[in-house]
Amino acid sequence: MNRDAIAEAAMLLDPADAKARQRLATLFSEALPALAGTAQAAAREAAQLLSGDPPADLLDRLGRLTDDALAEAPPPPQAADPAAVADFLARASGEPDELAALALAWDGGDAEAKAELRRRLHTFKGDAGVLGLNDLQALMHRAEDLVLTAPGVPLQALLAACTWATAEIRHLTGGPAPGPAPRLDATPPPAQLGELLIASGAVRPESVAAALVEQAAEPSRRLGEVLVDSGAAHPKDVSAALAAQRAGATPHRPAAAPPTLAAPANQLAPATLRVEVERVDALAESVGELGIAQAMLANILGRTDRRTASLLARIDRLLRSAQDASNRLRMVPVRPVFQRAERAARELAARLGKPIAIRLVGAATELDKAVAERLGDPLLHLVRNALDHGVEDAASRAAAGKPAIATLTIAAERHDGRVVVSVADDGRGLDRARILARARERGLALPHEQAPDSAVWELLCQAGFSTAEKVTDISGRGVGLDVVRSAVHGMRGRLEISAQTGAGARFTVILPPTLVAVDGLGLMAGGQRFVIPTSAVRACLRPRPGDLDSVAGRGSVIAHQGRLLPWRPLPDLLGLAPLASKRPLAVVVDDGARRAAIAVDAILGRTQAVLKPLSGLPELPGVVGTAIGADGRVDLVLDPVGLLSTADDSVRKAS
Repeated sequence: MNRDAIAEAAMLLDPADAKARQRLATLFSEALPALAGTAQAAAREAAQLLSGDPPADLLDRLGRLTDDALAEAPPPPQAADPAAVADFLARASGEPDELAALALAWDGGDAEAKAELRRRLHTFKGDAGVLGLNDLQALMHRAEDLVLTAPGVPLQALLAACTWATAEIRHLTGGPAPGPAPRLDATPPPAQLGELLIASGAVRPESVAAALVEQAAEPSRRLGEVLVDSGAAHPKDVSAALAAQRAGATPHRPAAAPPTLAAPANQLAPATLRVEVERVDALAESVGELGIAQAMLANILGRTDRRTASLLARIDRLLRSAQDASNRLRMVPVRPVFQRAERAARELAARLGKPIAIRLVGAATELDKAVAERLGDPLLHLVRNALDHGVEDAASRAAAGKPAIATLTIAAERHDGRVVVSVADDGRGLDRARILARARERGLALPHEQAPDSAVWELLCQAGFSTAEKVTDISGRGVGLDVVRSAVHGMRGRLEISAQTGAGARFTVILPPTLVAVDGLGLMAGGQRFVIPTSAVRACLRPRPGDLDSVAGRGSVIAHQGRLLPWRPLPDLLGLAPLASKRPLAVVVDDGARRAAIAVDAILGRTQAVLKPLSGLPELPGVVGTAIGADGRVDLVLDPVGLLSTADDSVRKAS
């Protein structure tokens, strides 16, 4: 196939020159045996287009067909360069998510998103074709055709293509095969009578919602009949809407708020450099080791003259700056995780027939790449839980006096040195009595009758617990919130649940911004050194004789800022050697939900610890890892959430 001749002839073609059109048609026809699949189809269509009367948009259509025929030509017989394939897969890992975000933005009314989506699909398709990834190439070609030819926004088809592309890229990097690619169909869902009446302005939305409730009570009556009998609609309007429905009319459906993209398409993005995560980890490790070596040097030198002390202080400042910079290299915005959750929410809402508006708030909030990757699965569980259990159908919402379109908000923010991610809906909320009844049926330990709602909501996180009446492929097996809590605890975070019956629920995940380094406070207790994150420390106490009291059912307590706080020696919580000091100090530790005074022998001052796993050491509740101190000894890094959970357990056992 003479690709250069085809490209040149197509570029220079004069639509009015019949001979030039025929020569180019002949070139396309001669190329057919060398092509296959969509490339062959594009060449055949181009030849037919050139052989007939030239349409007004000949050059535009011919340009697209030429690009498809040439870019999708099969690769040379020799295998593609493995390094080139590996580089493409590394670059393409996040491409389907970005394409889905553009599709969602287009659906939300962003006109520029359509052009950018088409451009990105075309480039993605071409890159895949050059490397011989034919299934991926063919799917992106069909998706591009939908963008160009569909009468509306083919959102569900585009999201299905992106989902399959993500699975295919994972398969090419060693994951399971995703199955056959989806058959993309841009046909919109059939119009509902109520939608057509609302779109035409003949009936108010609240009238349709009320009629749906009435129809649900009398299934034998049709919606149009209910509307006419109630006086909400005129028979002529109903007849016209029914005729439009039979003709396949598509109403304008209310679009959810468009997601917030990183930047407008016409705004220059900052220069970036793609670096393997292993290299960033190696840099952080080296900077951390350098910090340890500097601390050990300062410890060896001890008291020094002013000049040496000034130099050591300068080195310390530079090292802290380097540590901060290396930690920031690992920070990524939570936006891709949110966009995956939004895609899943839209697909599930369409499947369940529940109209939903989705708000993304704080998508630019940054957190460690490892945290972001591990956050994806629990966030998907929370979104599915909200749509399946929390959000009602349109008829139920109308009966409750709510808008027909439910709102799901996925938000992130920084607060007190932590990252707070929440999923909130305005659905039916949580039913305390029903949860207690189901827990009683399962034989679970129940909180006392006066327990706060938060203690009852904790039952939802028990393994095997579910309020679903039947098991479906979405929920009912009692693993969702249990999986969420386990995953969150594994990231040194905690899960909080707040809800009000009939007024929605909020699930909040509170996480450390990074799993690699900790700005901490050094502690000494029972001959062992510890580091606790400063974000969890609220105060340091030096109690006087008589400050400690005993309270039935709570053990020892100490008064602090008008509150009685549990007093717990740190070694007692960890099962280590007891405190050596007769007059211990204490740090007030807070994880956002609980607070306690943790007694120690000494407070050593602020430090920055580079986390290392507990290799070769027994697992201790409340200890998340180790760090190397200035003298080369191993410090134990404390997990505030686990530590306070252990403190609560000790109170329950004592009582």
